[in-house]
Amino acid sequence: MLLELSRNIGGEPPLIGLIRVYKDYYPDVIVGDTAKGKASHFSHPDREWRDHLVSVQERYAQKNLQANSQVSSFRVVRRGLNGAKRSRVSAVPEVHTSSANESSVTLEEIETARDFIYKLDKLDLPNQMVSVLVDPLLQKFLILREPGSSSRRIDNWLSSFFEDRLAPSEEPQRNVEVEEVLNGACRYAQVSKKFLPSFERFLQRMLPTWDGRQHRKTVLELLSYLPPSPFEELYTDFLEPLETSVLDDTLKSQIDLLGCYTSMLRNWTVYLQLTQDPPSSASTSYSRLISHCDTLCLALLQNAPPEVFVSATSPILSFYEIVTGAIAHTSHWRTIRISTPSALLVYQLVFTCSLSTLSRICAILATYKRAFEGAMSAASAKGGEGGYPRDYVNHFNGFLMDICNCLWRNRAFNHDDVNALGCLIPDSLLPPLRTYADSLAHPLPTLFSLSHSSILCALSIACLREMEDASANGISVRHAGPVTQRSLAALGNDGGIRLTWPNYRLEVLKWLEERGIGGVGELMYNTMKHLMIQKGGGATTFVTATGGISGKVMGEI
Repeated sequence: MLLELSRNIGGEPPLIGLIRVYKDYYPDVIVGDTAKGKASHFSHPDREWRDHLVSVQERYAQKNLQANSQVSSFRVVRRGLNGAKRSRVSAVPEVHTSSANESSVTLEEIETARDFIYKLDKLDLPNQMVSVLVDPLLQKFLILREPGSSSRRIDNWLSSFFEDRLAPSEEPQRNVEVEEVLNGACRYAQVSKKFLPSFERFLQRMLPTWDGRQHRKTVLELLSYLPPSPFEELYTDFLEPLETSVLDDTLKSQIDLLGCYTSMLRNWTVYLQLTQDPPSSASTSYSRLISHCDTLCLALLQNAPPEVFVSATSPILSFYEIVTGAIAHTSHWRTIRISTPSALLVYQLVFTCSLSTLSRICAILATYKRAFEGAMSAASAKGGEGGYPRDYVNHFNGFLMDICNCLWRNRAFNHDDVNALGCLIPDSLLPPLRTYADSLAHPLPTLFSLSHSSILCALSIACLREMEDASANGISVRHAGPVTQRSLAALGNDGGIRLTWPNYRLEVLKWLEERGIGGVGELMYNTMKHLMIQKGGGATTFVTATGGISGKVMGEI
């Protein structure tokens, strides 16, 4: 009757909306092209009565919540009735099953995990599959026993919803509904590891006209679940309009965008780990996204005012911790190419006023070094050349050499060592820097060592104080600080603690590690292998372009 009426009077929005209701509840009904077009939104005929009913249900739910605050994830969600917060307007229907028979079981009958396990094969599908957006029990059911038509039914419902809600509206109710569905879409993508076509169509149509503020948190979260695809397509369809909408020359917009890309990279890592045969473009897109984010990280640091500089570095470090977490897995060496951060970014993070920032960037570089060694050794064992150009590897080794020169070797900004970049400080700038350091009575090459660095010196002398307090023989003289190789030798002769220069520095690394500041020591141990074996001067090792280890003996300064 409805189909005949539609053929006679045309595609009236109320009529299309009613046909879609029947199609949603009875997917086997064939409606053809009749359901296409814009459907009108059905509103409740008596809002005052509905609001009164909701208030009664909320009072009842509050009593139940006080009596039993434990909400089971093996029961269907009843908004306001089993502890879930009830929204005044709910766009996503609850789980209801009306097609059950004597031999089947409905989700509403499940009470415990035991029920769910033993009755899994007999469970009937609910009327509305889109309830999976808000119902954890239905999510579990679809993960374990997903019917072939479920994704299509969910996608059809979401396509109709997004089509109706794409037009801008000032109605608060519509905005609440969109936020609810977007939150549900994020949960569905997270649980099912699926990014439905309706999500892509919605984002492609919405992003070019989005103001970058409304529903920002949920839109960015949904975008983070985009699957790997050729980077040119990804950038044109999603990332470019996203950046145009979100970036507004503020630090917060850059941090929010970087957070989205960090989550996206994390999800891609999981995808590559779970996929036996990932697409050929996945590795390239992964590397391109890292390079794209590296540029964003540089812009973030340049725009960060001094008072918030330290907090601005945290999302950058979190991003590269995700990167290093991926390349640390041997299973990823075949699909993920190791992309290093830019030199300018590394040195800005190393020369920081934050101890946690220094520790984290050192730990990141240590993981990079292990990944390079492992990946190239594996490639060489298979008869390859290591997979990375010599210049690329030597450039990374330059980071290691420069940081060792600053923290360990007392040779800051030195350009003479193999692969050393001198922290990108030009030779013309070194004379005035030396003059300034000399005015402070501290030579420039030692100014960033464990004993003299502005963020490590207090900790280093605190470590020495503990060693002096614990000295069994008793001491008559304490070190005034800062500690140097020469001052330690003189201290032992004058009645102070007897401690060698190498042992002192090893004790400082251990002392920092015991207090949760292990990044500096991790980099030193991974770069100077003999530190873990020998209590003195060691060999500083670097990655070679053929996958082996090159070593250069370094004497103590």
